[in-house]
Amino acid sequence: MILGPSSTVCAGIKSGIAGFAEALRRELGPKGIRVSLIEPGKVGSNMQYPDVPDEKQRQMIAAEQMLRGEDIAAGVEFLPTQPTRSVIQQLVIVPRALEGNSDTAHPSRSC
Repeated sequence: MILGPSSTVCAGIKSGIAGFAEALRRELGPKGIRVSLIEPGKVGSNMQYPDVPDEKQRQMIAAEQMLRGEDIAAGVEFLPTQPTRSVIQQLVIVPRALEGNSDTAHPSRSC
């Protein structure tokens, strides 16, 4: 995991959510309820302020280094279309330009 300064809360939350999703999946699976963990990469939003201002976000989106909210929505929309016999346990959506860089592309490996 690549951790930046002051990332203890972020790392703890990400690990906790992954564990929660797994426990929830085991609890609700026998009732026919599917649980998927969605891990988006960096998404353009006001949550990126002040580190990544609007103009920089637009540049990163154009360079495919940052996702748009619609990209995540498309992944969420995909999940319930799958056959009931399958469970997509984890959906990781990363910007195309960062796809080959496993240290920065995977959301669970950076804060």
